[in-house]
Amino acid sequence: MAMTSLIHQQPKSSILQEARQLSLPPYRKKGKYVRFADSIGLDLAAVRHILQDDLPHIPQSAYTHLQVPNDFEPSKGYPNGMPVRRAVSTLTEPVVQYLITPSKPKRLPPWMALYQQQQQSSLIPEFIEPSVQVNFLERVRKQKAGLENCYISTGAGSISVTCVIRVMNLSFEKQVVIRYTVDDWKSHRDCLASYIPNSNDGWSDRFTATFHVSTATGGSLHPGQRVQFAVKYNAASDEFWDNNNSLNYSLVYRV
Repeated sequence: MAMTSLIHQQPKSSILQEARQLSLPPYRKKGKYVRFADSIGLDLAAVRHILQDDLPHIPQSAYTHLQVPNDFEPSKGYPNGMPVRRAVSTLTEPVVQYLITPSKPKRLPPWMALYQQQQQSSLIPEFIEPSVQVNFLERVRKQKAGLENCYISTGAGSISVTCVIRVMNLSFEKQVVIRYTVDDWKSHRDCLASYIPNSNDGWSDRFTATFHVSTATGGSLHPGQRVQFAVKYNAASDEFWDNNNSLNYSLVYRV
């Protein structure tokens, strides 16, 4: 006699109900607790596919305040013919569409526009920083003085050039001067350097000097113009120069 086994299939609703009961804690505390959907047999995410018919309806009056250029035309892919520009960059690339947005160009305050213009303009050195050269100290010992560093900063209507000079300690009394020109030595000015405290290392001292060049309207600089300078050192009744091997230190004005 054949035995017949009966399989009882439990309804899905009762399975979910039991899953909910199993996922609940044995007792509830005051406060919040987190329970994920997959723990009770549900999906973690719901995906909705948006079709062409689901696009929002935008009235034609929404585009009346836009200034549409001549190369824009109504698009069939958008409701009510939203204006788009159609442009093809290459034959192999697809057509690119750019939507018009009613944006207004931002106008900067006069002081900010002037500040940005000043930040973009500067003096660019046309020489290698002397301190990074391997023979810098040898040059200082040979010519008794040498430009060590040059720092450039832009301010309101002017550019500042700060020079650090290293000189040999030949005597207690020293005078270090930066001589510069903006008109190719038709005229020049001297800027007296000052001693940097505690810079003496036994055989040399360091000095610093800062001069300013106007960049305001009607000032002394125009794009492409050069500022040239050299170092003069007086000590022990002698005069020594560092003029970058007779080339002078040159800075070109860029805007």
